[in-house]
Amino acid sequence: MSDGQQQDPNTNAQGAQEPPIDWHDKFLGQKKVNTDLEAKLKAAREKADRVDDLEKQVADWEKRGTEFDSAQATIAGLQKRVLQANVTAAATGKLINPSDALKLIDFSDLTADDQGGYDQQAIGEKIDALVTAHPYLAQGGNNAGLAGIIPPSGVRDGDHQAGQLTRDDLKNMTPKQIDEARRKGRLNDLLAGRSK
Repeated sequence: MSDGQQQDPNTNAQGAQEPPIDWHDKFLGQKKVNTDLEAKLKAAREKADRVDDLEKQVADWEKRGTEFDSAQATIAGLQKRVLQANVTAAATGKLINPSDALKLIDFSDLTADDQGGYDQQAIGEKIDALVTAHPYLAQGGNNAGLAGIIPPSGVRDGDHQAGQLTRDDLKNMTPKQIDEARRKGRLNDLLAGRSK
């Protein structure tokens, strides 16, 4: 061949002829390759669908986890309120200001039972220990109010009879005067049996 001539790509350079191409075998081979690729594509799509389902499940579990954490926080808050109510109820009658028990006693070692209640005996013991350690907090002989101030009784210098009427005083009074004295509290000792 000369340089000016082009060689036919289907012919062999040495002039020998190749055997004829079996197109049927090539078709069957390509068909098998296509079938394998379709099976792999179908399997990949199924895996992708399963991955999508798993991602949805993971998102659902994460959402449930967040809801669970929120519910746990709500339960903890409610348990704290139940404990505060139990402590306040147990301290009422023992302390001047029952809320002092919440401020001065550590209740962190108490846990709620299955029903959400607390050991009343343990709470009572802690309040009793507070009263023993700080008797000035106890309700009782002290007539002081919440601010610690004893209210005035209306009498001065121990004269408990001043302003109070006796039976002898009533003998010289009209019913209208007696009723007015009762409204002003001047008959309190007499009505309570403390006066003669």
